[in-house]
Amino acid sequence: MFTTVGKRAIPALVALLLLLATWTSTMDAPAMEQIDAGMKRALVSYAGARALNGAISLFQGTEVTVGVLAEVTVSVGEILDPVNDLVESFSNLMLIASVAFGIQKVLLEIGEFEYVKILLTAVLFAWGVTRAISGSAPRWLDTALLLMLMVRFAIPLVTVGSDAIYARFLQQDYAQGQGTISAMTDDLNKDTNAGAVASLDPRPIIERMKQVATTATDHVTRLMVVFLLQTLLVPVFLSWALYTTVGTLLGSRLP
Repeated sequence: MFTTVGKRAIPALVALLLLLATWTSTMDAPAMEQIDAGMKRALVSYAGARALNGAISLFQGTEVTVGVLAEVTVSVGEILDPVNDLVESFSNLMLIASVAFGIQKVLLEIGEFEYVKILLTAVLFAWGVTRAISGSAPRWLDTALLLMLMVRFAIPLVTVGSDAIYARFLQQDYAQGQGTISAMTDDLNKDTNAGAVASLDPRPIIERMKQVATTATDHVTRLMVVFLLQTLLVPVFLSWALYTTVGTLLGSRLP
């Protein structure tokens, strides 16, 4: 009998703990700060990508004149064509990442909304009482509670988790990539401002452009990986893990 009473008291205790968390969660403010920081990084990267794109486009007009008796003009900027396309795609991705952070911010504000907390409180009360009295709850009530918990807690938990992964594994790649893009933009602007290049041997500047292309490709690709992980892959995985875990702990039959 004690075991039966104890099993029926556990849902009521769980509902009480969730109710306290609903109204006293301390994750909302840090999550908002981390979303704002992520959006700022995305916008800075977008601005940097557009600046690099512009610098490459200007540099593509730089020419090397080869020959003494018969002059041949070579456009060294053609070497950067593939990089320019990659940088443009990267800038589009950064714009999408900024929108993704904005969506997270709106969802976080929805979860903090007072009426959402009131509705979750009502669902928790109904679920806890039903489970305490009869030992089980209707599937629709299990599902309603699960969905309301996701609305209230998913974004704060996922944001904190994503930021922890970023700080541990991705922050260095972001800093190096952003710094390299800024330095490359400055270098290209200096070369462009210097005017057309005349040389009997164009190989040094061509080799330099090849090096620039390789470096830009490497760091831009790394930055794309950073933002894809932080705004898509990691949040989706953490949301799925949270949904599955909470559903299992509540004994819910997942829809």
